[in-house]
Amino acid sequence: MMSFKAPADKNAKTEELEKKAKEEAAKKMASEPMPKPEEVDFFIRLTEYKKVNGLLLPHKLTFLTETDVSEEFQISKYLLNLQFKSDKFEKH
Repeated sequence: MMSFKAPADKNAKTEELEKKAKEEAAKKMASEPMPKPEEVDFFIRLTEYKKVNGLLLPHKLTFLTETDVSEEFQISKYLLNLQFKSDKFEKH
């Protein structure tokens, strides 16, 4: 079995260098303002409407910015829970 230990002064120098680098990075971040993020319009397009229990509901959702599509969801089935008692949403 072999083991190796670095000299104490080498570890101290490494820790000192790390601490100095962290301090410099913190100073730099504090002195430079964060750039303002780009603002874009975000849209959700609801399409492919079909009747479900008498309700017209979308079955395709498209998420996009300007003309770039980021995500699309296809809904295959809706489960509607219509078994609420009339007092369900009253304050108690």
